[in-house]
Order: sequence, then C-alpha cells, then structure tokens
Amino acid sequence: MANLTESYEWENAIHEWAEDEFITGGPDGPDNVPPRQLARRSQFLATMAMILGDLGGLGVKEAAKTIRQRMQEGSVLIYNRGIISGCAASKAASGRRILLAVGGVFARGVEIPCAGDQSGITIPTNTGSASLVYYGYLSVGTNSTLTFLKTDAGEVVPAGGIPICRVTVPSGNTADDLSGVTVTDVRRYESAYPTLVNTVPYTSVAFQYGMIDTDYAVLLDVTGYSGGWNQRPGVYAGEKASNGFKVFADGTLDEVTVQWRAIKLNL
Repeated sequence: MANLTESYEWENAIHEWAEDEFITGGPDGPDNVPPRQLARRSQFLATMAMILGDLGGLGVKEAAKTIRQRMQEGSVLIYNRGIISGCAASKAASGRRILLAVGGVFARGVEIPCAGDQSGITIPTNTGSASLVYYGYLSVGTNSTLTFLKTDAGEVVPAGGIPICRVTVPSGNTADDLSGVTVTDVRRYESAYPTLVNTVPYTSVAFQYGMIDTDYAVLLDVTGYSGGWNQRPGVYAGEKASNGFKVFADGTLDEVTVQWRAIKLNL
C-alpha cells in the first residue's frame, strides 16, 4: 500500500463525492482526492505555523536586543590624583635604585605632603632578549600615607596609584647600576591645584552591547566620593562611540563613583 503524495498548497475547497460517483483508488482515483486535498491544507498550515513561530521568536529576540542596546547602565570609579610639586624620580648614584624627591601630592580631595624616599625602589636586572618595563608610583594608604612602589614587569599602575615614572630596562642589562636604563617622567603635574588643573580625569565605559549609533543620551549620578561637599565635581560624558564613551569628573573630589545610564529611544 502506497502513501499519499503530499504538497504545500492551500485548497480552497474539499471535494465531496456525488451519489452516483464511481469510487476508485490509485494516485488519480477520486477516492484519494479529498484526503490529498486535506493533506495539502495540513502541510500549508504546518508550514505557516512554523514560519509564524519563528517570526514570533524573532520578535522576542529583537525586542530583547533592542532593550539591551537602547537601555544600558553601570557604575564607574574615577580617581583624581596627581602631583602638586616635586616628587621627581631619579637614579641613585650607585646600585639599581630609583629615588623619589620631596614634594606634595593631591588625593582624596586634599593636599598631602610627600617626604620623598631616599631608599627608593630597586629595579631588577634583565637577562632576557626583550626590554622590560616597570612603573614607579605612589600608593595612598588609608590614613593618606604615601608609599613609593614599583609594578611588576609589564604591569600597569594599579587603580588609585599615582604614576611617577616609567622605567625601561633593555635586554641584557645586568650592570650593578642603572646604566642604560631609561627613566621617563609620567607624573600628572598640577602645580596650581586646586585653583586650576590642566587635565580632567576620566574613565572609559565599554558597552556590553554596541549601541545602534552615537546619538544616545547619557544620564550620570554621583553616588560616592572622597572630599568635601563643596568640592562636588561636574561630571559629564564625552567622546561617545557606538561601543562606549568616557565619563569625566571636573573638580577636586577623588574616588568619584558615578552611576551611568545610556539611553537610545529614538529610531
């Protein structure tokens, strides 16, 4: 016994046998006409259900994507720290040490005197075939104490650290002193702090989901900081791109926590 041959087609009507109609089977027999018509309708309805189901699922996915892209939020922390005077790094006369001069820094919304460090940080030798880079920086303790430290090779200054110098140790540098080692000044120097600053601190925000374009609004809310209320900064967003933007804190406060919301409602 063979099966009916089905196809994707909507039948406008189903054949009804007449009282005097002679019924025979087979592919072209009248007996198989109504079942074949019903089978075609079933195939048509099944296909449409599948298409509509996919479209419905696609609609849900697109709605979720739209929400993710058009309404995103997060929180960032901006450090506002640097050098007011002194705090220059220099090579020791002997040995592989870098010394720190006396000076003053600003952090946590206040000015902090720096006694310098004549013990300094010790820079390791380099027996490898490639240059190594270290950073000397000031770490600010809980009681605003300052400690002169260095990063590990290839690492950046940790968040909250005040960069002082970049130290490049060439390959094969194994001398007892720092001959051949390059010390580059990387201080953020603000001699007129707090009256005037030359650079505005910022942090970059990367979207988890790329925005449709750069025509979106950014709402910012300061939720935490170090310093006095009268130092409250003017925070603003800038350099907007489809994959993120920057948050700037124009003021003298430090450790500024900013809640951000990026919204793109227009098409």
